[in-house]
Amino acid sequence: MVPGTKITLIFKEWLNQPGSLREIGSIINDVIVFQWSHYEIVELDFENETVASGSLFDEIAKLFNEFPKEEVKRRLKFINIDPCDEHLIVHLAKLRLARKEVSA
Repeated sequence: MVPGTKITLIFKEWLNQPGSLREIGSIINDVIVFQWSHYEIVELDFENETVASGSLFDEIAKLFNEFPKEEVKRRLKFINIDPCDEHLIVHLAKLRLARKEVSA
């Protein structure tokens, strides 16, 4: 990873892929983790499109189980995101963090 670098990924490019929304979310999760090995920051550009898929966003929220919370908050940025989608992601991330604390 090169400090100070970032990559912007267009979110809707994955939505046309075959598979369930949860499977697509899992792919996005894997891509984010892979890109973190090359870039300090990964931006997901939603291009002001509403997604509203709890199962897809839950796969992204799993990053909070895999990495320290502050690292995810610092290295993953959502841009041009619908406020409802952002609220859903934050809610799911909080649920994942709460489960992580209970199981620790």
